[in-house]
Amino acid sequence: MFDFHCRHTLESVTYIIARLFLTILDERSDEVSAQEANCRNLMTIPGIGPITSTAMVAAVGVGDGFDRGRDFAAWVGLVPRQ
Repeated sequence: MFDFHCRHTLESVTYIIARLFLTILDERSDEVSAQEANCRNLMTIPGIGPITSTAMVAAVGVGDGFDRGRDFAAWVGLVPRQ
């Protein structure tokens, strides 16, 4: 009986912490995406919002590491590897 209550309490606390973290992350990504020009450009694409644009800019930057758009698409997993 004690184990069930401890587990339930731990799951509740974990859930609350996760929700708080996601709320902070969501607010912060909104701030960053509004300030960063590359994020704003990406958000003009339907389906790309603050979180996705911020993650893409953080991972790729301005895309200098790719020779062609197809290389980027392969890196993302949209097309087969070159």
